[in-house]
Amino acid sequence: MTKILCSADWHILLHKKKVPYTWQMSRFKSMFAKLLELEHDCDVHIIAGDIFDKKPEPDEICLFLSYINSVTIPTYIIPGNHEATRKGESFFEHFTERNAIKNENVHVFTKNGRATVGKTSFCFFPYGEMQINNLPTYIEDDILVTHIRVKCLHTLHRNMTFPYSPLGAYVYLVIYTLIIVMVTATVTILALR
Repeated sequence: MTKILCSADWHILLHKKKVPYTWQMSRFKSMFAKLLELEHDCDVHIIAGDIFDKKPEPDEICLFLSYINSVTIPTYIIPGNHEATRKGESFFEHFTERNAIKNENVHVFTKNGRATVGKTSFCFFPYGEMQINNLPTYIEDDILVTHIRVKCLHTLHRNMTFPYSPLGAYVYLVIYTLIIVMVTATVTILALR
């Protein structure tokens, strides 16, 4: 059984007007401490987009890197709509360059991709790929990780060319999108077969 820690929609933003900087910093540090604690009971951490609220400031990048470079389990990141710069692109592409993320446990998918942890395989479908209608290749039993709204699935369903029935494709996307995409910065542990 693979235990998955899934989080999304952190929306790191330290420069909100009328909100004390120290309070904002403290709440993200508390969240990161809790995530590190939860790692001890999990096999993998999926971060499904919207880590930042907008293109980040240097202190927001440092805050994120201080956490991400300290994770101890395989951690997979996909960008969400808040990381998009242009259609099909994300500023997270720069985080994969040398010396940005130094932790070998961390993998950023700015393009469609796959990873396997134990007996569980993941299919990553980043927001930018959805914008340009670049659907991932279906492989049976993969868990789809994406950051798209459920109403977008209806549009995707009409355009699908997956090698199985349309109903199966729709159910696959709905079920796994609902599992992986978080509405708020909630942390959940899912136990999968």
